[in-house]
Amino acid sequence: IDHPRRVKLLDMYQDVKTDSHVFSVLRKQKAAILSTPIVFMRDGKVDEKMQEHIDSPWFSNFIEDIIDNEWEGAGGSLFQFFREPNGWINYQLIPRKHVDPINKLILREQSATSGESWEEFDNLLHIGNPRRIGNMAVLAFWVILKRNNIGDWAELGEIFGRPLRTGEYDAFDDEAREKLIEDLFNMGGAGIFIHPTGTNIDFKEAANLSGGSDLYERLHSVCNNEISKAVNGNTLTTEAGDKGTQALGTVQKEGEVDLAFFIKRNIINILN
Repeated sequence: IDHPRRVKLLDMYQDVKTDSHVFSVLRKQKAAILSTPIVFMRDGKVDEKMQEHIDSPWFSNFIEDIIDNEWEGAGGSLFQFFREPNGWINYQLIPRKHVDPINKLILREQSATSGESWEEFDNLLHIGNPRRIGNMAVLAFWVILKRNNIGDWAELGEIFGRPLRTGEYDAFDDEAREKLIEDLFNMGGAGIFIHPTGTNIDFKEAANLSGGSDLYERLHSVCNNEISKAVNGNTLTTEAGDKGTQALGTVQKEGEVDLAFFIKRNIINILN
């Protein structure tokens, strides 16, 4: 527990982020937070000098990285701040696979077990809990289920969703066999059977094919709904369901706003 190996976990998080539904709900949450203006007050007045930095691109990127830390910051996130030659503040997110948050080390290689203590630097900021694995672990379970389900669903359609073609040839005529194979393959990608004259092949239709397809679709929807609930606390603000009334949607939207406010409050605490 004091020498964590988080490389494979972080690689999995990057893979999970490529799921289209995860990408959509996380971007939606991030948009709701980034659309809220931030001001720096000093003695009850807006500090214009600081506000220039807050309104700059680097600061917006920094807020995005803070939001991402909630999901993929296994062990938290380590930032290094510096000044550009033109005087602007900037920062770099130290690659998470190169940070040992338990022992406070920066690793030269992601597989290394020893490195340089980050306490020797005065321009670093670590946020988050060193022993947290990140909320992306909650989403990963449903994404893995959904991907396996989609793979099986695609295979069902590939095997049983197309007509099967059959061709006969004289068992002693190799030239006719080669010509038959060429002709059938040139007709498209559906399944084919080629057999000598005098042999029989029986085609068995899959029982309740439409019902099986519905099962895959329902599991796909369940996985997406669970992902929506994990990120936004509801499903109706992402996809309409059977009980998608306006009143119910309004109530769930209010819960989503509360979640966004909770995240905003954490961001303000970090900034302060």
